[in-house]
Amino acid sequence: MSLAKKIILLLILLLLLIIICLYYHTSDIYQKSLQPKDSTAQVVQSEFMEIDIRKSGDSLNAYGTFDSIDSIQSVDDVLMTSNLNITRDFKSSEFKKADTAAISVLNSILNPFMETYENGQITYKDGRLFISGETS
Repeated sequence: MSLAKKIILLLILLLLLIIICLYYHTSDIYQKSLQPKDSTAQVVQSEFMEIDIRKSGDSLNAYGTFDSIDSIQSVDDVLMTSNLNITRDFKSSEFKKADTAAISVLNSILNPFMETYENGQITYKDGRLFISGETS
């Protein structure tokens, strides 16, 4: 057998070896891709927190759903400084968006609101703060 025929035969055997290795390698990859993969993504749609504070004479009704107990406590601290009859129902929900700017604005306007307004309302909903009422 001549050297040229041996080289061609070796190249053919090398090509067969490459094809066989490629077949087994892709077969292994294919089998791994068929194995079930368990990946769960939990998507939580957050909503803005909601606050509704109504004052009528000497009574104050406060309702709201906050993002955390800390937010509730900061508003509670301001409310408890007044001499009004306060009824409150605050809840905490992890699905509410924290809005620290709204909480600080609310805390800064609560005292003037309780002292100045005879009848009034503070509402925070959908990221907007509304204040309305009658001053005394």
